[in-house]
Amino acid sequence: MTYPEARLGTVTTIVNGGTPDTKFTAYWDGGIAWLTPKDMGKSPSPHTQKTSRTISKVGLDNCSARIVPAGSVILSTRAPIGHLAINDVEMAFNQGCRGLIPGSRLNAKFLYYFLQANIGLLNDLGTGTTFKELSAGALANVQIPLPPLAEQQRIVAILDEAFKGIEVAEANARASLDRAHQARLAFESTAFGVSGQTPHPIVSLGDIANFRNGLNYTKSSIGETVPIVGVADFENKFSVDLQALNRVQIDGRLGAPDELAEGDILMVRSNGSKSLIGRTMLVGKVQERTGYSGFVIRTRLHSNEVSPVYLCHYLKSSAVRAALVASGAGANISSLSQGALAQLAVPCPSKFEQASIVRRLEVGQSELDALAQIYRKKLAALAELKQSLLTRAFSGELIATTAPIANNDDFATAEQAANILAFMYWRHERANRGRFFGHVMGQKTLDLVERVGCVELGRVPYKDAAGPNDRAHMIAAERWAKQQGFFEFVERSGGGYDFKKLSNHSSMLTAAKTALKPIEMQLARVTDILLGKDTVEAEVFDTVLAAWNNLVVDGAEANDAAIIYEARENWHPDKLAIPISKFQEAVQEVRRRGLVPDGTAKVVRHRQASLL
Repeated sequence: MTYPEARLGTVTTIVNGGTPDTKFTAYWDGGIAWLTPKDMGKSPSPHTQKTSRTISKVGLDNCSARIVPAGSVILSTRAPIGHLAINDVEMAFNQGCRGLIPGSRLNAKFLYYFLQANIGLLNDLGTGTTFKELSAGALANVQIPLPPLAEQQRIVAILDEAFKGIEVAEANARASLDRAHQARLAFESTAFGVSGQTPHPIVSLGDIANFRNGLNYTKSSIGETVPIVGVADFENKFSVDLQALNRVQIDGRLGAPDELAEGDILMVRSNGSKSLIGRTMLVGKVQERTGYSGFVIRTRLHSNEVSPVYLCHYLKSSAVRAALVASGAGANISSLSQGALAQLAVPCPSKFEQASIVRRLEVGQSELDALAQIYRKKLAALAELKQSLLTRAFSGELIATTAPIANNDDFATAEQAANILAFMYWRHERANRGRFFGHVMGQKTLDLVERVGCVELGRVPYKDAAGPNDRAHMIAAERWAKQQGFFEFVERSGGGYDFKKLSNHSSMLTAAKTALKPIEMQLARVTDILLGKDTVEAEVFDTVLAAWNNLVVDGAEANDAAIIYEARENWHPDKLAIPISKFQEAVQEVRRRGLVPDGTAKVVRHRQASLL
């Protein structure tokens, strides 16, 4: 479907911003909300009511700023182009923004989403040498699709629901990563006694090591050219990459440079930013003469009590790093001193215990790194999903799928779903496993008939406590079955549900078997998967299969760690109560059965996003 288009300048009123003179206090703190791109960049919501600063009526009258009514869309048009906000109250803004007041034919949230979908275009339209700025004229000439208001509202409702689901997915990923990080911090605290409680002897770093500051060289330095470790080499590394260092001419007139040796520990001494102080790296085997800059301090152990690797981990631990940052002194530029390092207390367990701590830290860091990689890929995939939804919205391709998806041989009905549930219970009952066939096993049956059997049942599964579920779809099947006197699920006193046959069960089961003949082989395959499993095993298997498919669809790496993270940590909090070994076994079974997903099965998102 294509929509008619109109220029933004014909369906909105574009208003420029301005800033009152800061020399006049009377122009400020007058209660009129005044928005800046910086405020917009910090806002987690499309809507805004409060601003970090306000201006007065006299300030407004003495600058180019103008007030836009509530329900306008404010766009930052420089530094950067593309921050967006819908103001819920009357508001002014600075010259880095322009306000768009929607006319009668345009929904404000529809306009907001359109601009969000076209930030790349808006940036391309910006001009300027120092920084790009999007002019009012260029903005006015942008073409916007203009469906009827009812259609705009429908599109906005779908995008709102989808983005809520995406936000939940993003929050869950961040929460899982934070839990992993907190677990590492807790281990550091226990291993190193950074809370002040440790069973190990304590030594001062100055008693077991010596220190030396590096030398700074300039373009006018004359002498031998050697690789030099600078502050830029410290970013997120445990060991120095000696092969990637810049080579600098060292000036003998400044004194003999200190040469690095294997086992040395380097720390950022200063670089104008206090937050950089204390960044730490270990030096490995040195192949050639190598020095370090004047912003770096070298620690060299002269005692065998502490291993360099253990000490480097200790110095990189969060609590110690925070203490080093706090110790930075200086009138203009903060700097870490040798004296502060010398006074640092270092727990000194046995060499065996040091090695054990290092091993556990490295394993934990490896797992944390793997989670971080998954997290970054997931965020990238979610960002792509957002952009895809926005693109579809403004090309007329966005349709709601809360109604059943187009059926396949007429199996996307409540009657056929009920037939499948009754058939699968019959198979479980014949194998003396009818007690396992409750709500959860019923949901797993329906999901696997779609996922493994490739039979369209019209389900829209979402991430639920028991796996990829569509409760509304199953409730419709149960309601139909009960109305026909076929069966119902009855709640147990101890929790869970039992399958209960009703008065017409026998005759209706016979009819169901006939109706299901076209998918007999698919049902047999699902039966083979589920018949030997208890409820938890079935739940985990189906969740792993769906999680794996999600990763393939999102273009993420589907290794074992990623699959288990998606199926356990990023699925539903209840999944964390299931041992990770269950998920590992399910991953292996998927491979053994030749069911590795190819991305063609239904994607399962958190509930809000499943409306798309």
